[in-house]
Amino acid sequence: MTFHFSRKTRNDEDDPLVVEAKNQEDKFQKTTGTDEDDDSLIVEFGIQEYKFPPVAGRRICDINYIFSQLQEKARHNNLFDCKAGNFQLIGKKRVGLLSVYKFECNICKQICLIKLENTDSNVNVNIAATTGMVATGIGFSQFEELFSAMNIPVFSAKYYNQLQDQVYECCEKTAAESMQDAAEEEKKLAIAEGRTKNGIPVIDVYVDASWCARSYGSNYKAASGTAAIIGRIFLAVKNKYCLVCARAGNKNVAPKEHNCFKNFDGSSCST
Repeated sequence: MTFHFSRKTRNDEDDPLVVEAKNQEDKFQKTTGTDEDDDSLIVEFGIQEYKFPPVAGRRICDINYIFSQLQEKARHNNLFDCKAGNFQLIGKKRVGLLSVYKFECNICKQICLIKLENTDSNVNVNIAATTGMVATGIGFSQFEELFSAMNIPVFSAKYYNQLQDQVYECCEKTAAESMQDAAEEEKKLAIAEGRTKNGIPVIDVYVDASWCARSYGSNYKAASGTAAIIGRIFLAVKNKYCLVCARAGNKNVAPKEHNCFKNFDGSSCST
């Protein structure tokens, strides 16, 4: 009797499927014998196909974009009449709220990727979530707790800090462009009304500023102050403290390269 087994692709001791096939062979030999001269009966044990574990949790997706991808990739091979039902999930990749799933056709073995949203034309959902956190005033802990209740996996705190820096940079750039446009508009109005002095347009503005006093613990001034020219013309923030620089100073070492927000060394009253 001859036994034919599927070719092994991994170490026998590490592959549970090969071990299972060997156990089936031993069991079969005990019941039928091992007469190698008898070729009338050929028994072949097939190894079951690998099944990717199910995806846990919920996801945020652009449903219209997913439908368009499925319609595009469903009939991917007319020669074998492959359909979307022939796709099998073989891999996934998640970056925060973004997910990409890897499928393989069980007929033609073609690989295709299905993304949950079009990152080329839409705002990155991770950036959008971080922008919402900044706008509503919540922190990462509240965000993580909220999405945990909905069983939606999120990005890490370290990645959130990187996203937050990107959002702040975009907000600062947008605010600067908006104030520049407003100043140009005020300049044109002043020239049109003849409000100039030595050829320089004179613009009437309202100014407001603050440097708060922190009253808990002991009565001392806050480490930051703000000032604004009303009318979206100017905004400034002065800081007397930087956490990275302060920690390096306590250790008597040079601070590492960072985005330092300390830009003022005088007293709070001097502003």
